Amino acid sequence: MADFRTQIDEDIAFYKEAFPHVTHIEKPEWAFNFWVLDKLFSEDEDEIENKIVDYADNGIDCYVWHEEAKDLYLIQNKYYSDDTPLTKSYFNTSIQDGYGQLLEGTYARSNELQTIFNKYRTDPDFYVYHYYYVTNNNRSDSVDAAVQAFNQRNAEKKRIAKVFFLDDIEEAYYRWEPKKQERHLTITVETINKGTQLSVNNEAYGLALPIDAQYIMLPVATLYRALVLAEKEKYPIFDANIREYLGTGKSVNKRIISTLEDKDERKKFFFYNNGITIICSNAESWTEGSRRRIKLVDPQIVNGCQTVSSIKHVLESVPEGALEKEFSDTFVMAKILEIPKQSDEQEAQLMEELRKDIVKYNNSQNSIDEKTFVARDEPFIRLQTEFRKHGFLLLLKQSDQNTFAAEYKKPTELKARAQKKLELFNLTESVTKTRDFMIPLEKFLQVVLAFKGDAQQAFQKKGRLLVGGSSQHEIVMKAISDTPELTTQRLLFLYLLYLRAEKTKTADKEDGRTPIPWYLIEGFSKIDGAGSDYTKIDSLLNSAESIDRLIKLYRGATKMYLADYVKNNPGKDYNAMIKDTLDVEKLKGFLDVASAMAF
Repeated sequence: MADFRTQIDEDIAFYKEAFPHVTHIEKPEWAFNFWVLDKLFSEDEDEIENKIVDYADNGIDCYVWHEEAKDLYLIQNKYYSDDTPLTKSYFNTSIQDGYGQLLEGTYARSNELQTIFNKYRTDPDFYVYHYYYVTNNNRSDSVDAAVQAFNQRNAEKKRIAKVFFLDDIEEAYYRWEPKKQERHLTITVETINKGTQLSVNNEAYGLALPIDAQYIMLPVATLYRALVLAEKEKYPIFDANIREYLGTGKSVNKRIISTLEDKDERKKFFFYNNGITIICSNAESWTEGSRRRIKLVDPQIVNGCQTVSSIKHVLESVPEGALEKEFSDTFVMAKILEIPKQSDEQEAQLMEELRKDIVKYNNSQNSIDEKTFVARDEPFIRLQTEFRKHGFLLLLKQSDQNTFAAEYKKPTELKARAQKKLELFNLTESVTKTRDFMIPLEKFLQVVLAFKGDAQQAFQKKGRLLVGGSSQHEIVMKAISDTPELTTQRLLFLYLLYLRAEKTKTADKEDGRTPIPWYLIEGFSKIDGAGSDYTKIDSLLNSAESIDRLIKLYRGATKMYLADYVKNNPGKDYNAMIKDTLDVEKLKGFLDVASAMAF
């Protein structure tokens, strides 16, 4: 995993080229803040600069605020060389500096951060996460002990610290699809023998499936030990469809954690919690004295991500010798499904499909896990296939970037496929490397949302695009799946129009703001009429000259729109404007002015 530092440095070098107007982007230690917020927290690129408050002190480098969950992340990023250590003294000092100023109401580096803290500091659901990201693997027992001690002292204050070293950063980066390794593990869990255990024998019930099921009350301590063993053996105990969400910190079930931490409440945990589902290839149980033991071969947890992550979060702060005593009366319901391995290829395929369905339907009520399934929906797979024919690589998962980079070490083939389109949109000089031909799925969907919805949603609702049932998801899926006139090439042209607008914007080192890409895409849809008559995508983007003119018009119009907004909204600027609804009629008026001025 040490090679992952190369990936970080490569991305940072790309930022220098892509965002020359961003202050301090040329400094790697500052740009690493940008990288963390972009790659690990998926913050919008236009918002990141405002979230970075410092980078060369002992306080807060940057922050992330999740208002719905009431989670505040105060982040320290250490862009260290291979041998520079994160010391215990630095951790103990830095974790208090910026936070202490927030407590006193004197934090001067970000009024927005101080306002957030003041508003929510007394809210019972408000949590503060102190996250450290260190670009080496120089771990130390003293720092681990300091983090553990801090978390124990501050549990009631709802302050949680965690240090991510390079290995941890890489895992978070690739969380969309963890690297698959053929690993096997046998673990033994145990429960009280005299307690009730329900074993479902399919044959006895006349169920025509070779699956047996057991329902048991599993002590949380034995589950925790199984997780620790799996982690030690680098065994992927979480099914790939849910594992990427474990430990993100975005949706931690705070009531579960609170219950586990309360000595009186934790005995009710079994009654509060829905339990977990485990799939294994074999489950064998037997009795030893007062304990019933169950040996699980190749177990995978396919439901209960929040429960499991909460259990691990709480119990890892408790000394091993105290686990049994502290949690002797704390249980979780475990449904164990035994799906035997099949030697027959056809039967094995049927069992694999059944396993996938079990995973899907066991997680169907979880809006977070749904994002994984949504990203692998057939429409996106189809688009990925079709876009590749045109020379562009649609990234459905974070790991796709490395997969395609290995496949297209030289972009010769991609260039040949995309050449005419690149010339049409004047992108031949900016789209040259393999990574330049890659299109992140969420960025592509933002373009579709701006075109069929509006610019404000595209900018502010990015996180809802892959959430099934959200209005944003419905808008883009209708455009992609239920609008045959919006062909693959027309969708690709919309993205290339966005890309051209971004190129023009970033090339202006003095401005770096216009044309505003999301405004251009919404205007192209509603003012130029391409959103109601898709043939206009063809006619208005049919030559390099017409595209140049469109870009110039929207550059001039959005400059005037921005100037007008600042003039009529004292104290507000570009960052405030792009969060507001676009006044389409006003933009149309400025387009008319720009046209008359021969922009």
